[in-house]
Amino acid sequence: MTKLTVLSPIIHDQTEYKPGDKFEGDDKVVADLIAAGALEDPNREKTVQESSELDEAKAQAQELRGAAEKELADAKAEAAKILDDANTEADKIKADAKAEGQAAIKAAQDAAKNGAQTKPSTPTK
Repeated sequence: MTKLTVLSPIIHDQTEYKPGDKFEGDDKVVADLIAAGALEDPNREKTVQESSELDEAKAQAQELRGAAEKELADAKAEAAKILDDANTEADKIKADAKAEGQAAIKAAQDAAKNGAQTKPSTPTK
């Protein structure tokens, strides 16, 4: 049995089918539904208009896909630039913090060194 596309609403064996659904049934039921215009006839030749519309739809789909792929590539490039900028800024902040930390350590060491060298100024008897 071949699955065919439903063209018109169908209720068969208490199941509802809407246009676009796929229908599968025995040969007699399928033949009757094709004859009634409710199922797509797989043997019917497409009209020139249908073929033209299909070609146009395919071209539009290809164009949309190309545009979507370009937008995706642009978005990836922008995201990479943002990430690179953020990493550069983070590296600068880390370098600044390290320099400030080293300066604070040196200042503390110098203060400790100077404090150890000073003599009490209290007179002795």
